[in-house]
Amino acid sequence: MGQFRWTASKLLTYLRCPYAYFLKYKKKIRVPVPWYFVFGRSIHKAIKICHEGNPHQYFKATPKRPLFFKNLGAFGRFWCDLWPREVEAAEKGMGIRWKERENEDEQKKKLKGLGRAMLAGTKDSRWRGYYQAILQPPFPIKILKVEFTIKTKFWGFPFTSKIDQIWETPQGIAITDLTTGKSANIKFLQMSLYDLSLKQICQTDPEAREHFGSGAQRYYIWNLRNQEVVPTAPQNPQKVREALEYATKGIQVGEFPQTFQDDICRSCEFQKTCGKTAGKPIPVSSVNNGVELEISIPVRPKLKKPKQLHFKGFRGNQVKGKKRK
Repeated sequence: MGQFRWTASKLLTYLRCPYAYFLKYKKKIRVPVPWYFVFGRSIHKAIKICHEGNPHQYFKATPKRPLFFKNLGAFGRFWCDLWPREVEAAEKGMGIRWKERENEDEQKKKLKGLGRAMLAGTKDSRWRGYYQAILQPPFPIKILKVEFTIKTKFWGFPFTSKIDQIWETPQGIAITDLTTGKSANIKFLQMSLYDLSLKQICQTDPEAREHFGSGAQRYYIWNLRNQEVVPTAPQNPQKVREALEYATKGIQVGEFPQTFQDDICRSCEFQKTCGKTAGKPIPVSSVNNGVELEISIPVRPKLKKPKQLHFKGFRGNQVKGKKRK
């Protein structure tokens, strides 16, 4: 496949809806970005600057000053300045797809307040916020990397991963994925890809092995909206390999069927482009000389979800569950 490189986003897009992959990565159709993409991207950018500083201002974390912003008030003010600029930049690009039934200005205002609460907390202590949570975590952690990019290859598949955070904990190295959704989105396959990438680079790069040992031993999903940290676990590597082989073969032979499923279509950025009408012929002109075909949706590899232990560590309220040995 030439210089083609897999990413978690590409693989998950194909597994959710091959036709969305076709529109985004083959036809390269650009459409307005859903508001939650812009919001999530802005939150991640703010957190990265909180740890690594502004690109125009050198910062190195010390015990006396572990974060770039001296206090949560400064962090909150920074977000209130960053959010309008990120919205403006997105609108100058392909635009933003806001909720249709709500006023656009009201949505921007709500998200500005929500982002400030998620990052800097609120005065009534309803939201503790990321700033306080990372300084006073429920267990000792040391943040080794933020937005860490890894380029590697496993089973012959070139792969690029971007891990939100890598922690050092008493139980070992931990991979942490940050999410801004209403509920903790346990991205089992995505976490598995991150785990394989980190282990692979630790085997081939002496510097990475010095920092991360043999790879991760713990895995967490940190839901910033609900202030929950959820321990998770990667999938069986064989299942990940099956998913990669399935998607690679589908792309090579030009199989891009539409997936008509409410929960998938509702969050798809190509809602208005594909039509969402069941039984509609799938245009595959780029791979079949312009002939329209009815392509049946192939059976996807099933990824078994392991049992989870949920706890609200950053609220201080422990939820009963089966302890890890």
